[in-house]
Amino acid sequence: MKTQMKTRMFSGIAACIVVAGMSASAAFAHDKMMSDDMMMMDTNHDGMVSSDEYMAHSKMMMDKMDTNHDGMCSKAEMDAGMKMMHKKMSADDMKMIDTNHDGMVSGDEHMAYSKSMFDKMDANHDGMVSKDEMGAGMKMMHDDDHMMKKSP
Repeated sequence: MKTQMKTRMFSGIAACIVVAGMSASAAFAHDKMMSDDMMMMDTNHDGMVSSDEYMAHSKMMMDKMDTNHDGMCSKAEMDAGMKMMHKKMSADDMKMIDTNHDGMVSGDEHMAYSKSMFDKMDANHDGMVSKDEMGAGMKMMHDDDHMMKKSP
């Protein structure tokens, strides 16, 4: 009886360790992705991302996704671009960016959306996004995305 109880207790502890390890691994992967993104955007290596650096990165991403170079991104181009970056683009995301609802995202729409994302992350409104602000902003956008998908 005691052996069975000990076995169950150790199994429970082992399961908790595995779950905690998986959670830590997912958090580490998210932090690494955010850190990699930040390093890519922080072109002057001052540990902060300015509005100009963020917008230049956004333009570079738009140019990468616009595979036929017509200045517009179709849903297929956006999906392919997001897949390339290991991110998933939802129809709701496309609708938020495509402000004139023509089924395409123009460079202007993409840049306006990027600017609004930067402004949301820049919590202290100093025109710079720190690593902490970027992490909090990405979490907020991720949480908002989940809330939108849950609402009817």
